Amino acid sequence: MKPFSPEENWLLPHLNARKGLQLAELGCGDGERAAWLLERLPPEAAYWGFDSHTARAEAAALRLSSFAGRGKVERRDPAFLLPLAPASQDAFLLLDLLENLRMDQLYMALSEARRTLRAGGLLFLRCKATLEPRHYISPEDWKILQETKIDRDGVSREALVLERLG
Repeated sequence: MKPFSPEENWLLPHLNARKGLQLAELGCGDGERAAWLLERLPPEAAYWGFDSHTARAEAAALRLSSFAGRGKVERRDPAFLLPLAPASQDAFLLLDLLENLRMDQLYMALSEARRTLRAGGLLFLRCKATLEPRHYISPEDWKILQETKIDRDGVSREALVLERLG
């Protein structure tokens, strides 16, 4: 899965502000976005990506092998728990993935973002606007920091930056 846009610059101001960044991504695809991020983030940033397709996960792991252990990838079905400790992540990416999931996987993906993010951690969520992502976000768990509508190639998408509340 390629990033929706060639650059993900909207992520960087939020991510670069964090020291010792622990970043997880569900639906990492072939690792193109992960490599792009690791090239731009501070050297102490660590990335753990998950993808449900073996070939994509293997391609991503190969692409990230040059980052000296800062990036790792695992094949994982989004319907199951991730091998991440509770409140262990500073940021969690769910980009252009939710519309491709079954309902049980969608709820589990959002639940895992909530479970693994520290208080004050950030969830980056982007999906087709028709999915109405706000319907899946509990206001008692999340504060919306940024909301952007993107219309490109006839597809309307919504991008959210959410902060995990304590």
